[in-house]
Amino acid sequence: MSVGVVSPDAVQRLLRALTALGEEAGDEVPALLLQHTGARRVVVGQCEGLARVVLSRWGPAESARQPEVRALHGSPHAKVLKTGRYACIRGLQERFPQDACAREVAAQAYVGVAFGEVSTSCGVLGLYYDEPLTHARKVARLLSVAALRVHADLRYQRARAHGPGDGAQHGGLEAKLQHAQKLESLALLAGGIAHDFNNLLVGILGNVALALSELDEESPLLPVLEDAQGSARRAAELTKQMLAYSGRGRFVLSYVDLNTLLEETRGLLHSAMPKTARLELDLAEELPTVRADPGQLRQVIVNLVSNAADALGENSGRISVRTSTHEADSEYLASSYYDDSLPAGRYVCLEVTDTGAGMDAATTAKIFDPFFTTKFTGRGLGLAAVLGIVRGHHGAVRVDSAVGRGSSFRLLFPAADAPARVASPSEPPESGTFTGTGYILIADDEETVRNVAQRVLTQRGHRVLVAEDGIDAVEKFRAHAGAIMLVLLDLTMPGIGGEQVFRELTRIQPGVPVILTSGYSEQDVTASFASEGLAGFLQKPWGPDELLGSLRRVLGS
Repeated sequence: MSVGVVSPDAVQRLLRALTALGEEAGDEVPALLLQHTGARRVVVGQCEGLARVVLSRWGPAESARQPEVRALHGSPHAKVLKTGRYACIRGLQERFPQDACAREVAAQAYVGVAFGEVSTSCGVLGLYYDEPLTHARKVARLLSVAALRVHADLRYQRARAHGPGDGAQHGGLEAKLQHAQKLESLALLAGGIAHDFNNLLVGILGNVALALSELDEESPLLPVLEDAQGSARRAAELTKQMLAYSGRGRFVLSYVDLNTLLEETRGLLHSAMPKTARLELDLAEELPTVRADPGQLRQVIVNLVSNAADALGENSGRISVRTSTHEADSEYLASSYYDDSLPAGRYVCLEVTDTGAGMDAATTAKIFDPFFTTKFTGRGLGLAAVLGIVRGHHGAVRVDSAVGRGSSFRLLFPAADAPARVASPSEPPESGTFTGTGYILIADDEETVRNVAQRVLTQRGHRVLVAEDGIDAVEKFRAHAGAIMLVLLDLTMPGIGGEQVFRELTRIQPGVPVILTSGYSEQDVTASFASEGLAGFLQKPWGPDELLGSLRRVLGS
């Protein structure tokens, strides 16, 4: 079994085990990580200033060693802390020859996530692997859930050291931890389902489009297939919402003026409200911009106003949308709905308030769960998507509601010191044909995806090779070295993943055009390819037009 390949069953077992841990988990979190991730060593590092870290280490056949003070310089932990999020590192001993842990277990790969705040208590949770690592981002996502638990335990230990009177504080930390673990678990599950569903939709949308291209306008099958195509596209929109909830939606970032966005969306908001409701905008002057995706923020606004309209029902009432600037300290941010590790500073606030029926505490605790709804069956992703989008923008959510006095949703986004700018929209697929000599290699572990891509390209007269996994892709590429003009490469495949395949292909034939494809968003999957010359990215689910347009842009250049 390849180390670092984490099966869906292992993911769920680990998440359930982490959530079930009682107080003072101690060595249990590292033990669970060793059991479910295949790591050779687990380390927990607590920073001492900016130069040193106190490391505790665990291995499969060893208990925790006495903590040791190590220098951050020359260690992979320094890279994790520099990003403030996570790092996935291959070729570990070559890149960090001074790291003792890497030498002791002959580690080839490392995944680490940061936790806490630099201003108070920060640290890193890391895994060392002695074989090449695949699906590194899935491991990092799991590690982020475990880091919540580790951070809470460390905070409890410090609180207890100050005396028994801090037990109530730990109770609050425990409740927040369990809530955060539940959200991360649901987000991980939603993201995985959306990814797998996007693969299925490639087959549905692709085959329907191919069938439509063979029919004349008088065919009785035409409306049937068009209905099927419309349903599949609506399903694709649902997967986008699920990815948004998981924090892995597609973001096209720019500097956004929330006031301008609200003014532009005013007409759409009115259409989502009953005639008995009144919409009020209270927009602050000289509001700072936020670095965000305007399309995603627009979805947040519409979802919140729609939710407020539902709360009013057929009764008359008022929905207020207000913007402001807030200097938030750590204590204020720690009481937000999701994240207690956001940095103190200036935030732009978007607040949506209604005079509806309000919610009790039990309902408020569940409103961001996927598919939870107080309405009829089939609704309920709106607020879940709001939470995911806010998380994806490193923001926070505060909710204030009580039965009989309405609800208020307050969203906080980090303020930016830059003028408003709009990101350039992506170019639509061009019409016409593209030419080239040689094969196009399609590497994807989903048979349906391979079949659709092969049918589309062979219809256009191209020669196609298909590979069912990473190893097969490398072997076919090596056998046809010099004759392959482009590779369509899936990111997540068994054996060796897309990242390793990409590096091996470009080692065999430097400069070969590679288009990466995935059910996850471009920003989420291409970060580690930033300096390595990907020719393009194709978001699943794609149809024939999107596939041909992506290839045309690459081969036409």
